[in-house]
Amino acid sequence: MKRLFSRITNRFLRITAVILSGILVLAFLVVLFISPIAKHLIEKYSEKYTGRKIEMSWLYLNPFTGRIHAYGLRIHEAKSNSNFITAGDCSFSISWLKLRSNTIDVSSITLEHVWMNIIENKSAFNWDGFFNSDKKEPKSKTKSSKPLRYSFRDISLVDAELVYNETSIPVHYKATKINVRCPFIESGSDTSSFKYDFVFQEHSGGVSGRFKMNFKTLDYDLRTVMNDFDMQTLDQYLKEFIPHGNFSAKLNADIKAVGNFTDAKNLLANGNLAINDFHFGKSASEDYLRFSRLKFVIDTLSPLNKKYLFHTVLLDSAFVKYQLFDSLDNFSRMIGSKGERVSSAYNEHARENIVFEIAHYIAQVAEDIIHSDYRADVFKVTDAKALYEDYSLSQKFAVSASPITITAEHLDTKAKRSDISLHSKINPYGSLDIKLNVNPVDFGDFILSYSIQGIPVPLFNPYTVTYTSYPFDNGTITMHGNWLVKDKQIVSSNHILVQNATLARKVKKEDAKKLPVRVALFFVRDVGRQIDLSIPITGNLKNPKYHLRSVIVQAVKNLFVKPSLFPVKQLKSVFSDDNKNYDIIEWPTMEAKMNVIQEAQLRKISRYLLFHPKEHITVIPCYYEEREKEALLFFEAKKRYYFALNHKSDKLLSKSDSAAVDRLSIKDPGFKRFIEHLTNAGTECTVQSKCYRVIGEAEADAAYQKLIHNRKVYLEAFFKDRHQSDRLIFGQAISEIPASGFSHYRLFYSKEGDK
Repeated sequence: MKRLFSRITNRFLRITAVILSGILVLAFLVVLFISPIAKHLIEKYSEKYTGRKIEMSWLYLNPFTGRIHAYGLRIHEAKSNSNFITAGDCSFSISWLKLRSNTIDVSSITLEHVWMNIIENKSAFNWDGFFNSDKKEPKSKTKSSKPLRYSFRDISLVDAELVYNETSIPVHYKATKINVRCPFIESGSDTSSFKYDFVFQEHSGGVSGRFKMNFKTLDYDLRTVMNDFDMQTLDQYLKEFIPHGNFSAKLNADIKAVGNFTDAKNLLANGNLAINDFHFGKSASEDYLRFSRLKFVIDTLSPLNKKYLFHTVLLDSAFVKYQLFDSLDNFSRMIGSKGERVSSAYNEHARENIVFEIAHYIAQVAEDIIHSDYRADVFKVTDAKALYEDYSLSQKFAVSASPITITAEHLDTKAKRSDISLHSKINPYGSLDIKLNVNPVDFGDFILSYSIQGIPVPLFNPYTVTYTSYPFDNGTITMHGNWLVKDKQIVSSNHILVQNATLARKVKKEDAKKLPVRVALFFVRDVGRQIDLSIPITGNLKNPKYHLRSVIVQAVKNLFVKPSLFPVKQLKSVFSDDNKNYDIIEWPTMEAKMNVIQEAQLRKISRYLLFHPKEHITVIPCYYEEREKEALLFFEAKKRYYFALNHKSDKLLSKSDSAAVDRLSIKDPGFKRFIEHLTNAGTECTVQSKCYRVIGEAEADAAYQKLIHNRKVYLEAFFKDRHQSDRLIFGQAISEIPASGFSHYRLFYSKEGDK
């Protein structure tokens, strides 16, 4: 080097060369050593000034170009070695000269492979106190300093991951593959825009869009697109007040919205939103509420301006199951009596639990809609189903409505009237039709007509047996009515017609109440064996008045008219019943033999065959399998309890024992404790399911098969004694819910050689 400089003859140039070389060497040394020095200082003093320990794999800092590059950055949690933020690669350029003018100018900010762990405990976050220092606050200067100006340009967040934990509920979820682009964030501009995309949770669809925000006014403008966004994260919030339950759904949306973060109602939105594959219930295999799609096509949604204008509102394949038990119902069992678990969770985490925030906002919107301008060009509920089950009775009661179809026309506040119609089949029998013509701006002004047809009276046997001891084996119910409501004042007519309701044999149960049903039927049923009642309802919607005068008049009329016509009607009834005796043979539940009246029916059929020697009978067994198995389960389970209680062997079952077992109530406290002890099942299970566990599926099915076999043997033996068994042909058995409420044989008569 010395020889190199000695070749420069000009003294001034030689000095200049030496100085420049020194500067270059110094610059090289600065660049070479400032990076490790800066890394060392940051790692040494970071915890003192930020409250967090900061580490990195290596750091490149160029004081001349302002370029800073950090690899393997790790920011620890406060007073912990666990990570708060990690980053694979962070780079940016800063203008050192502008720092002298109190301006932070940073450009080309790139953060790659950032991982951040957010921990919330109610209103406290793990980033709180990030820049707290143990140093004393500096004394205020007498002269006012220049305001700090900043400019961050060309900001990129690449392939980041965000983990969120709320410890008080608790809740955990994460977003992955986060990419964010922002052109600038500057002190001279209140507004910045962002483009983003990320994946929420594993196996979830993506979210993408753009977002513009004014940091001063908190106004925002966004466009977001969601594809199969997994809403199951909400299940963690639901677990706070529904510890045993299941929730899942997918959200698809393409929404444009402008609004303000300080006022949720300050919103103007349009676009498409659909919730698909919604499931809520006891478990993943048992839904209480579900639907395949709830779709909204929004023209204008503006709560502040009271405008809710939809092109389409569509609910497809909805299902609701409501179950009533000895205590509470299926929904109350999940959320507690009178929603006590919900109330407790709300008092504890009203602001932290997002479910309460969503529910509160939806409730506000729903309340506002009826007092706002609303419109739905297309409003439909298609292929819906509702199921009601009552386990609080001595027998299970179940009825469903399916498919339910609801349509609306002129659903618009600018229309004079709106028309809404509902149609559904009632299973196993019947139909329901409702038509509503309503003033769209006054729901106290409407015209309603309804019709319920073809409901068999025996469908309600679980209620009639429990509260009267009598089942029905015949009869149909028809109801229709018309309501005219103006200014919330009702003028209505309601007509109930029960045709040919007949009682079956009385059921002797300890838990069945004894009421004189036959006497009651005598008063309410007219000479045509009909109960024909008109019940007008008037008054205010909140306090209606039921006018039962016509019911009393009908009862008094029957008292005087029926005795005089009784012989004629009784004679007609005999001939009518005689025809029925040849078509159907009913089996009492759980009985393999018939009573005296039914044996008389068999003798009539045998006599018919005697006088028609060329005819034979095809017998089609129709079994109410669910009811028969339920009765067998109850009997076998009660039998075990009875013999355990009386220290007897079940091999010594006498007629008196059998009658005692049959009379025993399934609501008996001792019996309930007995089966709960055998099954280790709490009150969440039904009596039916507990008995199934006690008896076992194989034994229950064997008892049922034995029952139907003995019935066939009994019938064949009856006709064999009369040398007519070859005249019977048994067809394929059918399992159904019969309109009569009892298993039975259907008889079809044909001559020899007929097909």
